[in-house]
Amino acid sequence: MKRPRILFVDDDQFIRLALEKVLQGQVESWDISYADSGKHAWSLHLQQPFDVIVSDVSMDELSGIDLLHQVRQRTPQTLRFLLTSHTDSCTRAQMATCAHMVLAKPLDRRQILQRISDALWFVDSIEDTAIRETVLSSALLPRLASTTDRLASLQLGNACNELQYLQAVNRDVSWMTLAFQIIQMGSLRQTIRDSLDQCRVDESLDASLFLSPATAHLCDDNVLSAIGAKSVATADLAMRIAKKFYSAEKVAIDAWWAGMLHDVGKLVLISHNADYADYIASRCLENNSCWAVERSTFGASHAELGGLYLGLRGASRMIREAVMYHHEPCRADSVDNPILTAVHLASAAIGQRHFNRDWESLDFDYLGRVGIDREIALRLMGVRSMSIRPGRIANVKKSI
Repeated sequence: MKRPRILFVDDDQFIRLALEKVLQGQVESWDISYADSGKHAWSLHLQQPFDVIVSDVSMDELSGIDLLHQVRQRTPQTLRFLLTSHTDSCTRAQMATCAHMVLAKPLDRRQILQRISDALWFVDSIEDTAIRETVLSSALLPRLASTTDRLASLQLGNACNELQYLQAVNRDVSWMTLAFQIIQMGSLRQTIRDSLDQCRVDESLDASLFLSPATAHLCDDNVLSAIGAKSVATADLAMRIAKKFYSAEKVAIDAWWAGMLHDVGKLVLISHNADYADYIASRCLENNSCWAVERSTFGASHAELGGLYLGLRGASRMIREAVMYHHEPCRADSVDNPILTAVHLASAAIGQRHFNRDWESLDFDYLGRVGIDREIALRLMGVRSMSIRPGRIANVKKSI
């Protein structure tokens, strides 16, 4: 098997030496090179493109962000990572439009090896070459023109709080995906939690950051609106279900994000082929097993592509699994992933309520393994009363 070619870029000699020490056990598996500047890295990449580039952000002449923008335009199939200690929102937004993932300094050997290995596995999992390039190259996915108008109405150049952004973009899955990427890079989880649960604001961002990427496809399309509305409903219900299962607030918040992004793979397919919008309208929103049709047509379902897309952008294993297997939870590696359980239940409920899908879209074998029988599942999704199986689920109330 051909070894993946991986380039590490940093203008600090001590960092490069530290990287060599961290990676010395990988020389038989990876073909590793090093560059001491962005210009040096670009020159090496032009000679023979790399499969993976891991670059520092702050470098003279050609920054890591500018380097990866050039790489994305030249060879969109290249996996792109940034190494940084930056935490300001401006830098995070810029990084999200050029890098698949950001790794924090100081260097963590296990994290570097795991992240790169996972990313290589994600790429190899996508059989269709054109779809693989779409997953790797997309800076932003198709978005509604109306969302850009709402963002433009915010006062540019002035501080706008995070809650205002969520309200402006929360029905547009593309923008919510970008927000999710930025959160993975920083320490905004606390702020997002407060915004969702208590409408409290602790940080501010600059609206112009969300208007700067001009490469995304603007689409004022009923299909994108339908995907956004379904995603919001699924996210809200998934969070409420998760709160009934587990006391950990983080589980509920992660279930909300997984529900919000559970159909992001449909946007990947629209990026791949604009006609997929008609496909969704005619098949996906009406067919219980649309993912099986997608798999036969495109080589992967929207759920699988969505999980891979988010995995490449730093999503946790549990969120990735919740998106990837929300139709078929029995296929997940985890025996009991509470986020997957919540999103599976919520997605099935929203599908039944709004698209007349059969309740049999629920995977009762999986639900039984995690202690949820048929009655409990249906009650969670909207029936007024229920009986509780002792020991597994506590404090499930009559309504959600």
